[in-house]
Amino acid sequence: MEQSGNNSEETGSEVLEGSRPNKPSLSVQECNTYKNFHIMVKGVCIDSELPDDVRMNYFKLCMDRKELLHDCLPDNFYYKLVAGMIGETVSIANEIKNCKLTTTKEEFDAWDKSLKSFALLGMKVGFLRDRIVTLSRLAFESETRYDVDRYMEAKKEHKRVEDEIKRFTEEINKLKKCSRKIQGVIDDLKQKAGSYEVKFQDEVNAPW
Repeated sequence: MEQSGNNSEETGSEVLEGSRPNKPSLSVQECNTYKNFHIMVKGVCIDSELPDDVRMNYFKLCMDRKELLHDCLPDNFYYKLVAGMIGETVSIANEIKNCKLTTTKEEFDAWDKSLKSFALLGMKVGFLRDRIVTLSRLAFESETRYDVDRYMEAKKEHKRVEDEIKRFTEEINKLKKCSRKIQGVIDDLKQKAGSYEVKFQDEVNAPW
């Protein structure tokens, strides 16, 4: 947060360092448990800037890579910017882990664009960008894409047919209900008509 020529931000940096607990900076080898893992910016702990689940996922990323992904960022970076970059990196890593063959090229490109900007600032996210390139290539190879597109079209057509079946089933059920109601009226009128028929025939057959 400390920047030359800006007294207000220097004061803010002093407030930051005075209000946030200083913790010893540990190497990734020393941060082998989540309890020991603290995200440091200029010697100041910024753990409170990130939700617990984000910190846990970031810890796992760092342990997997055996390095602190943010330790090459410039020293004058504002701590909230660092926290934001870490949060977005974790979010993109989760998106990559949950992506499917149906993930769009636009989604892959958006993830890579964000990570590229982080990499230019010093964030160690090259491994995530490499994974995006590999997954994107696999997803958009011509044969793969052709089959995936056919699969998606078939799913859409299947859903359309299922929706039509449901709609017709509902209509048939309504017609059946209406038919039963009319049948009840017919049965009632048939009984009445039968009694009238008997009276009528009695009159027809009466002697002169």
